[in-house]
Amino acid sequence: MTPTTSPFDKAPCLPPKAAKRTPRLMSSFPPPEDQRVTHANWLDPPFNRWSFQHVREVRPTQRVARSGGCPSKLLASATQLDLHNVCFTNAEGQSTAVEAILNEYETDGFLVMHKGKVVSERYFNDMQPSTTHLTMSCTKSLVGLVAGILADQGKLDLTSPVERYVPELGRSGYAEATVQMVMDMRSGIDYQESDLSSGTVFHRARMADLVGEMIWSRIGAEHEGDFMVDPIGTVIHEGGISVTLRDAARLGLLLVSDGKNAGGEQVVPASFLRSTREGSAELRRAFAEGQCERILNPAGAHYHNCFWVLDPQKGVLAALGMQGQMIWTDPVAQVVVVVFSSYPEHVSARTLNWVNAAAAVAEHLHAGTAMCRDGHHGIQ
Repeated sequence: MTPTTSPFDKAPCLPPKAAKRTPRLMSSFPPPEDQRVTHANWLDPPFNRWSFQHVREVRPTQRVARSGGCPSKLLASATQLDLHNVCFTNAEGQSTAVEAILNEYETDGFLVMHKGKVVSERYFNDMQPSTTHLTMSCTKSLVGLVAGILADQGKLDLTSPVERYVPELGRSGYAEATVQMVMDMRSGIDYQESDLSSGTVFHRARMADLVGEMIWSRIGAEHEGDFMVDPIGTVIHEGGISVTLRDAARLGLLLVSDGKNAGGEQVVPASFLRSTREGSAELRRAFAEGQCERILNPAGAHYHNCFWVLDPQKGVLAALGMQGQMIWTDPVAQVVVVVFSSYPEHVSARTLNWVNAAAAVAEHLHAGTAMCRDGHHGIQ
């Protein structure tokens, strides 16, 4: 992984820039045409700055239910992390404060947990703690966890061809792909991640129900999630779930706790997470030779079971979504970093910068060297 710098190095971090001005969108009724978010432009900048927090107002959705009980508590640490003093080396080779990219990268929400407590929680662009935000391809990782649970229950064979479960796929480019190949993004299909509304669907899926039953109702989620659906009600499995920042952090806590929730209940099989982190030499080779090498290049990284495995030695797992979504977890440091953004590019070097920023945060918290101060907890 790209080395991080210490806040005590002689070279100063780049200072934060002024926060970018968010254009006024959907602020009056009826909104002027140039401020109107529609089905045609909702993924495009600057309209995504509004739509990512209002998906249910733009697209049809299904509910992802939480349990009827009290949500698990997320307690704030008495001392909050000062992100001005946590630095990393950005894609241009400059020492940069994490605080700087919060302002620069169209961030909507940012949360860090260390040893089960919130050490930084920030909101921007009118986002609130109760606001659900589109997570894009972080959805894949959630679906991957469901697959791991089903496999452990003997209801899904990851080594079987996908056409065993969806016969129509036998007449497509997926004809010879196994379930595991699909979960490792190694089916060989040329897929353009540009429009979540495109693509052929074969069956009405129960994924929203499965996520609710198997995960959301068992992690102590505070709010229901929203799963986008297509015109016939099939959920958008690869990038369609919206959740709150804090509930995404609860999912991260599940990952750093070997699949156990706050009550100690085993939600996701520990063996599935262990296998995900270990991967294989073949997966690492394929990752190094693939297009992801251009953006993410930590040594030994791979993609397995719908997760980005960014540091196999530390067990760092990340769910990454285009346009700035990330749930980054380090079980050794017991750190969870969640980022919700709405930046304009689908994929860019910003992803690498966020990955390295999260690693720097974890390094400092784990070493106990992060400089902290009060006053960095709240809505901006």
